[in-house]
Amino acid sequence: MENKLLINKMKNAAELAWAAYGYYDLVANDTNLLFIKLKNEKENNEANSDEISLKKKLILPTLWIAHLQIMKCINHNYHQS
Repeated sequence: MENKLLINKMKNAAELAWAAYGYYDLVANDTNLLFIKLKNEKENNEANSDEISLKKKLILPTLWIAHLQIMKCINHNYHQS
């Protein structure tokens, strides 16, 4: 039984890593509507805008939401087994 728990923990960690990468890839892609909207706002306020702060505005909240959704799924799956 201990091996099954270890395998499930490893599977959950792998799924978390893949999901985080997937959300990062989605944010970094120009086809994402939110990215395009913020990019256009940046171009309008180009005089005082900082590219690093734009990336932080996009990446950090999206990764946090992805993390919360994944943890919710992991907890739900853990309580079902």
